Amino acid sequence: MDAQQDREQWVSVAEAAVALGKSERTVRRWVAAGKIPADRTGPGLRVDIGGRLADNARRVGQVVTEADLLQAELERLQERVDDLTAERAWLRERLEQAEALALALSGERRQLTDGRPTRRWRWPWHRD
Repeated sequence: MDAQQDREQWVSVAEAAVALGKSERTVRRWVAAGKIPADRTGPGLRVDIGGRLADNARRVGQVVTEADLLQAELERLQERVDDLTAERAWLRERLEQAEALALALSGERRQLTDGRPTRRWRWPWHRD
């Protein structure tokens, strides 16, 4: 047998619609447009969907490959989000420490000046 005969799969229009995931009307339109080989044998129309199934399998393979690539990209992005979330938490902790230190230092300054405001030195010829 040659490769062409291996790919042939003659079925009824209803079976072709189920196998291709399309309506019977679509399958009949494809036959009328010459997109699918068909032959009228006996009372019904027989459709060769072997080539279409092979094309669909190839497309499904491409979609699966693309889906795998997108899944890998999604996982990489999720790792990046996790890293950024951890960095954000670390930065918030450091900010809280800096705010606490600033508050403590401002309290020490008040203690050093005994609550009196410090005078700024001015040139003698300037008046307040």
